[in-house]
Amino acid sequence: MQAHRICSRRAALLLSLVVIAVLCLAAEPKEPREDQASWPPQKHVLLYLPFDKNVKPTIAWADGTTLAEPKPPHAPTLVKGIRGMAAQFDGKDDYLQLPALGHVKLEQFTLEAWIKPARATRGCLFINMADTHKSGIRFEKFYSAISFHLGDGARQYRCASPEYLIKEGFWQHVAATYDGREMRVFLNGKQIAHLKGPASIGPSNTRIRVGAYVNPKHYIYKGLLDEIVLFDKAKTADEIFMDMAQCVRERPNRSRRVTRTQQ
Repeated sequence: MQAHRICSRRAALLLSLVVIAVLCLAAEPKEPREDQASWPPQKHVLLYLPFDKNVKPTIAWADGTTLAEPKPPHAPTLVKGIRGMAAQFDGKDDYLQLPALGHVKLEQFTLEAWIKPARATRGCLFINMADTHKSGIRFEKFYSAISFHLGDGARQYRCASPEYLIKEGFWQHVAATYDGREMRVFLNGKQIAHLKGPASIGPSNTRIRVGAYVNPKHYIYKGLLDEIVLFDKAKTADEIFMDMAQCVRERPNRSRRVTRTQQ
């Protein structure tokens, strides 16, 4: 009987030690995984436009380039954004112009942005990297849908979401990916459209326009844009959602919980 009690006490002590060890391991700070998302983004970044005066933009194919072109009155104004400041486009003649991709060949990519559109229009561009409708990349709001265009030089491929998804006056996270075969569109971390795309993307020597088409009088965007990023890899839905969540979670002096269904 006494031996049984001793065994029971030893077993209880051993269990207590195991529980303490597990709790200590759980409390121990963990190093971030190499593939874990952080914000501002550090890896696979070709283009990063934070619109913050104290954060330098990244334009991988043109080091040293700034957002000084075009100058006011065509440059958007800076207002409070989803993270720091955002670019506010007036829907009349505001746009940003960046160096053309030129020799950069995108075999796969992910394009992400935070948008807060001001009105429904027939079509207004978030970003244009296309010479024509049949070449390059275009990402736009088409009425209340998201439209993602690729051109291989011979024809245009259009991957569009259903209507009535984009909400005016609210911040939403949009993304487009191309993996060399499939085109996909995401809203708030959730895939909402896909299409078999071209085998390759046709070259574009036109300067990149943010908020307008090649002709800045066409497809003018009205509203706010923030945290525009072009990655050189096709991200998964989970990775895109993590980018979205990290961007909001790591905003200075603010925290906010986001979900894939948030509008």
